[in-house]
Amino acid sequence: MEWDARDIDRYFEEQFWPLADAKAKISVVETGPHRAAIRIERKYQASTVVQVVSLAAGARQVEFDTFIDWQERQTVLKAQFPFDLNTSEIRSEIQFGHVRRPTHRNTSWDKARFEASMHRWVDLSESDFGVALLNDCKYAYDCSEQSVRLTPVRGSTFPHPEADLGEHRLRYALFVHDGVADLADVHRAAERFNNPVAVIGSLHPVADAAEDAGSFSFANVDQSNVTLETVKKAEKSDAIVLRVFEHANIRAEATITFGIPVKSVRVVNLMEDGAGTR
Repeated sequence: MEWDARDIDRYFEEQFWPLADAKAKISVVETGPHRAAIRIERKYQASTVVQVVSLAAGARQVEFDTFIDWQERQTVLKAQFPFDLNTSEIRSEIQFGHVRRPTHRNTSWDKARFEASMHRWVDLSESDFGVALLNDCKYAYDCSEQSVRLTPVRGSTFPHPEADLGEHRLRYALFVHDGVADLADVHRAAERFNNPVAVIGSLHPVADAAEDAGSFSFANVDQSNVTLETVKKAEKSDAIVLRVFEHANIRAEATITFGIPVKSVRVVNLMEDGAGTR
């Protein structure tokens, strides 16, 4: 009713149209041996949604490469995943950690939480089995009981009357893992999904260059639940600042090794107090 681009009113789901009911064009585009994929094209009103759904050999996640030509106004598009899991909470990534939210709507606070935010993943887990939804650019979702829905695009009209109109390209994935204690794997999967391997230079280097080729890491952490999130120059000196955090809520002692000579190392706070060179 107000703040069209910022709010989704609670009654938004009282009227909806499943795109699954739309006539779809489905074709097989890859058959392996390293990956299998299908292409699905759907029409809704004046809009088009095209997805390539793929599964790599030996992978634990199904990926959805999505193209949307969105022409709708005041309409929310959601991708729904109904699960069969015995859990009453969902975990959502935030900066340098995650939060837990209930999946029920028993209280007035729960009822008001019909749209929430996350960074790169949300997760529903039992003790020995879980599923996480990974994404590379869309950070809104809702969860009720065992159903999780991502929000890829909207069509608000205020303050900009043409918001979201046009082409959108995004990726999300369904990642299967070993349960509530396996959060480190979820985090690593989200890291890989958001930072895919990139080829720099030639795929066929000359012989001399190939002989000199090797691996290099500026800094490396030896614990799977500890992440080196940022490497940056200090704001007020020539020192290099590394931001490291533990992402699975598990005690850990980690060792950071460097690929270059280091003069000295010290602990600083987020304001980088004490990061000056000595």
